[in-house]
Amino acid sequence: MKKLINKVTMLGIAVIMLFSIMALSGCSRGFEIGFIIGRGDWGLPVAVRSNRTEFDISNVTPEFFFGWRLSSAAPLEFYDGTVLYPTGFALYFNLSDRYDNGLQFDDYTNVGGAVFIRKIYVDDAVSGNFAVREGRGGCNDPFGRRRVFSHSETITIPYYLFISSQGSIRFHLRQVLYCIDENVYSFLKIDWGGGGRVTIPFEIIGENRVRLG
Repeated sequence: MKKLINKVTMLGIAVIMLFSIMALSGCSRGFEIGFIIGRGDWGLPVAVRSNRTEFDISNVTPEFFFGWRLSSAAPLEFYDGTVLYPTGFALYFNLSDRYDNGLQFDDYTNVGGAVFIRKIYVDDAVSGNFAVREGRGGCNDPFGRRRVFSHSETITIPYYLFISSQGSIRFHLRQVLYCIDENVYSFLKIDWGGGGRVTIPFEIIGENRVRLG
């Protein structure tokens, strides 16, 4: 009987250790979007992850991942002999898709329908610090293809973007081009490798509380 109790105890300890390992390895409660590589993916890789789903609405802080496959991001030489100059990459929340249709603007930090986050300058962009490679799948798809990012940032989503009881917020990475002749800016089209985005569903679940994922 004592041996049976010891076996049950050891089994219980093993189960607890297994769940602990799963939690530490990223299989815990939370959400992630954009890591699985799908067929026909276009644009620059962008993803988001958090080990929790519920936040205070004034402190919504998931971790954002972004970068580019250096072989596929348009190199500087691509623009030689043109009137376009790549100034770098910019991060936005809720950028309208209409800016993928060749629209031009005077100030890329003040684009209608978007919240500008920050710019990544060309020298940093081509340094390799933002490289993305392909790896194996995660907890839910161990045999799938998965993006492995070199860079991530914890970014606070502004509370004023949660304007309805439920909806979605989009995080964008866009390549910013400067047109020398016309002194204006534009974006390289996403399906030409000029950007990427990830959409995050949300729901207001109580006073000043929001659920993501």
